[in-house]
Amino acid sequence: MKAAILTELNKDLEIRDDVELTEVGPEQVRIKLVSSGVCHSDLSAQNGTIPSGTPCVLGHEGAGTIQEVGEGVTDVVEGDHVILSFTPACRKCKACLRGQAALCETMISMATTPHFIVDGNLIGGFTGCGTFAEEMIVPENAVVKVDKDIPLNVVSLIGCGVTTGVGAAINTAAVKPGSSVAVIGCGYVGCGVGEALAGAGCDVVGTTTTPGRLDELRAVGIRPERVEVADLERLHTVLADREVVYLTIAPKSRSVDYGDVYRTAAVNVREAVEETAVRRIIYTSSTRVYGQDDGSWVNEASPTQPADANGR
Repeated sequence: MKAAILTELNKDLEIRDDVELTEVGPEQVRIKLVSSGVCHSDLSAQNGTIPSGTPCVLGHEGAGTIQEVGEGVTDVVEGDHVILSFTPACRKCKACLRGQAALCETMISMATTPHFIVDGNLIGGFTGCGTFAEEMIVPENAVVKVDKDIPLNVVSLIGCGVTTGVGAAINTAAVKPGSSVAVIGCGYVGCGVGEALAGAGCDVVGTTTTPGRLDELRAVGIRPERVEVADLERLHTVLADREVVYLTIAPKSRSVDYGDVYRTAAVNVREAVEETAVRRIIYTSSTRVYGQDDGSWVNEASPTQPADANGR
């Protein structure tokens, strides 16, 4: 089968058509991938920002159909449509039982168990997945069954981008219904943030530089504004009546162009809110939440730590 393999950091992926899989073990499933998202985290693995090891099959958000199930699998059968989850939920460990499935104890074993075979050697998939391949093997608890009438190319993004945005809105910041919110950067993470907040009863405005996305934002309850992050005057206008700001643009990284855009946005957003009603800035990509009550911005998770322009 085909797969896109990271063989060295900062190198193009190698496309191989002779990749094989191990046998399906107990409580494991083999999936035929129909659709895969391409996330900034995959780029971060490619350039070494996120350690992944090489060689490695990249890709960690996708959807497909179950081709084979191992002994003891009870939740899915052959032919089921599923979404991949790089954070499995075994529903048995201490983390899962206390309601923190994102810390499931089986995540490490999934991430460190290789299932791809190249030239007779075992290689792993990024985060234990590897959705840049035609097929893959993961634990049963790393898939979520979905109805067959839902397009798999749509639900594949739920495995990371959408849930990152929704989680930032509902869990990390716990923004209250009725709040006025601005989402700076409405890619699919930003759209997830905005749609979740709009569904929770917030008044949401979202900025984008892409004209074709304006109608998409309106469709999910977000009032769109076409704004460049370097346009300080327009940013100030958009943020004038907002209480909360989400900055969802890619964070500082080893990719200079992304880092520069993020730093420009972070600095301009901070400057634009100085004379507005904004009291919280959430840096979605780094899950940081900063707030102010007395004019000084601090990390709400660590109140003694001042906030810097990059949200660290």
